[in-house]
Amino acid sequence: MTSIETTCAAAPDRALRAAEDRIERALRANGRAFVPYVVAGEPTLEESVRLVADAAESGADLIEVAVPFSDPTAEGEATKRAGLRALERGTSPDDVFHLVRSARSAGVSCPIALVSYANVVFSYGTDRFMRACAEAGADAVMFLDVPLEERSEFAGPAAEHGICIPSVAYPVSEDRLRAIARASEGFVQLVCPPGLPEQQARALVETMREHASIPVAVAHENASPSQAGSLAAIADGLVVNAEVTERMLEEGPESVRSYVRDAAGCVHASR
Repeated sequence: MTSIETTCAAAPDRALRAAEDRIERALRANGRAFVPYVVAGEPTLEESVRLVADAAESGADLIEVAVPFSDPTAEGEATKRAGLRALERGTSPDDVFHLVRSARSAGVSCPIALVSYANVVFSYGTDRFMRACAEAGADAVMFLDVPLEERSEFAGPAAEHGICIPSVAYPVSEDRLRAIARASEGFVQLVCPPGLPEQQARALVETMREHASIPVAVAHENASPSQAGSLAAIADGLVVNAEVTERMLEEGPESVRSYVRDAAGCVHASR
């Protein structure tokens, strides 16, 4: 292999490591991280751009942006309905990339992770999707329905464009959680279903921490600012899935800014 070929081959690895480092630094910068979840196109594409910008300005450490899908089986009811409404308005993957570009143009500097389902990416074309993510300014793509054994179908093309694939885990066996944690990039997210006891969630987080040096975040559908602080205390960060969208619809953008500011403050102060 020539020196030029070696340099070209190393470039994607450097870009992937840079994306992982950006995410890990962002999630550890304030002790624990607050991660709001925005559904692209809800309530409109323009307003979802504003939600991302407002969340970043108000203290979010990383922002997850959901790509709407017609069969969102792995999400809570409020998030499902939001995604389906966005689809009815015609929100497409290209619109999501536009959202990310617009957010970056507006000064959003924190990492942005797109959240999707496998069929969306397959239909768009995996390599094309990952290239568009990188060009728009996204750092990661998270899959809600891709098992560990099929991860490589996406991780290879993603790495070529400097996009990392954080794992999304659900309460499963310890052996399975260990494997998921080891494979993850940037961070790993544990989805906590309603009713999961705190002691069990804490044990699942510790299992993943034993086998991954990257941050472990827990995800809940809703959390008040004070609840956010206590929920985040068992992990390295908290993802709140439905709260931003619901507050935007019910109370408007100022409520979102206030919520993110207060929740981020409680999470950053949690011990």
